[in-house]
Amino acid sequence: MSEKIYDVSAEWAKRAFVDDAKYREMYARSVSDPNGFWAEQAKRIGWMKPFHKVENASFAPGNISIKWFEDGVLNVAWNCIDRHLEKRGEPTGSYTTRSAGWPTSCAPATSSGATASRSICR
Repeated sequence: MSEKIYDVSAEWAKRAFVDDAKYREMYARSVSDPNGFWAEQAKRIGWMKPFHKVENASFAPGNISIKWFEDGVLNVAWNCIDRHLEKRGEPTGSYTTRSAGWPTSCAPATSSGATASRSICR
């Protein structure tokens, strides 16, 4: 593994959601108040059934168990795709469709996210 460190370009740094100071602040909170920090971070996604307990961990000999948000229920597809369609559904993207000879032959296609979602959900 290379030990080389690559600096982030100024252009990328301007677009970052978290700068170095914010990262250090978030990291410190994650260490000092992990349950509060992760409960706050979990609000960034949609829950079908909200969680009530952030962490349930045991490090007892013979009973190692770490569970996060265990009583909550997520819909991963909705969080990854559907929740973004209202604001970002129209830009054209590309995707691959199955065609004769799958998996060796794929037919490329372009569509907006909203159009693709309607097609998939029909």
